[in-house]
Amino acid sequence: MRDANQDYPVRPPQRRQHNPFDDDANADTVPESHPRGGPVHQREQAMRPMLPAGGVRKMLSISLVAGILAALTNIVVTLVNAPLYQQAASYANHPSQMPLNVASAVFGLFLLTGVIGLVIYFIDGFIIGRVAVARKFGFFGGFVASAIAQIIGYVVGQLPNYPGKVNSGFSSNPLNIGGGLITALVFLVVVALIGGLMGFLGARLSTRRHPYYVGLDV
Repeated sequence: MRDANQDYPVRPPQRRQHNPFDDDANADTVPESHPRGGPVHQREQAMRPMLPAGGVRKMLSISLVAGILAALTNIVVTLVNAPLYQQAASYANHPSQMPLNVASAVFGLFLLTGVIGLVIYFIDGFIIGRVAVARKFGFFGGFVASAIAQIIGYVVGQLPNYPGKVNSGFSSNPLNIGGGLITALVFLVVVALIGGLMGFLGARLSTRRHPYYVGLDV
């Protein structure tokens, strides 16, 4: 009796090629990974996010506004408390005779304006971190803003009959403490560095979850 399969030749078994676009691929198979230390394809390399463009320009613009705001805060506090500063100025030649309540009030205003300035520099760095991402810009922004505020306060403090022009040791502007260019420059650098640190803290806080710094913070 004739076999029905004789008219159809038997083909040798063929090896099935893996289709990378086949959705029905065996899920139990483990893809071959590249050996450790070998070359990695460009599409397999982890791409680090890029920093936004114009970071320096944004930093300077924000720092200028923050510095002017901090200077205006010192000026307003000084003008509002002008009688107190004028009373303290009357003891400039005899500081040891200044009443305790006057000295405490002037020192309290000094601390108040200082804390307000630190908050402004922190917010300055926080905003810079949001728009420029780079934390170094937060430090430079706080440094520049603090320097601008102190320079403006020093210039305004040289005006005649300005209430803050007191050599009592607790002026509203740290640059008015003591006298001489060297002393003013030292205080300018110290206060600017403190403002820079506050700006850096603000920038670090605002970028703690940014993809650019993911995996870098400890």
